[in-house]
Amino acid sequence: KTQDLSILAGVGNNRIGHQMKINLRSLQNNRDYLETAAGEHVIIASPNIVTSFDFRHAYEVHLKNNSDVTLIYKKDAAKYNLEDDDIYLEFCNKRISGIHYKKTHTTKHFYSEMLIIKKALLIQFLDLYKYSGEWDLLDMITINLDTLRVFGVQHTGYLKRINNLQS
Repeated sequence: KTQDLSILAGVGNNRIGHQMKINLRSLQNNRDYLETAAGEHVIIASPNIVTSFDFRHAYEVHLKNNSDVTLIYKKDAAKYNLEDDDIYLEFCNKRISGIHYKKTHTTKHFYSEMLIIKKALLIQFLDLYKYSGEWDLLDMITINLDTLRVFGVQHTGYLKRINNLQS
């Protein structure tokens, strides 16, 4: 309410293979807002996550590391009933060195569907979207892991994914 939380309109995600997590087309449709909104960084979080996460610490780590992207991750994957299209992270010297879907590779750290990204980098990815077609933001980050400064911050609080009426 007081710190400029905005819910942006999205589009339907149709993709063969793995699930699209953050559709660049949805972000492109909101580009005018992203370009004119105050601040140099953007927090993106899945709308079906209920969490007690406080982004202040993650934002401080993001700034301290001069990160291009900071992915929020969780440990103890067994109790979260993760699916094949959930994402696991690998680390090397505190930087993220690999991003994998569960069906291909697992680690002790899974992506909690929240991230912080430099707005200028996000705009660059949107520029690429115009020429490359349908892309997922996490795919773009994965492809560019060697050139981007991608770090992780552990989520230690409550996290629940709401995917159906029962949950």
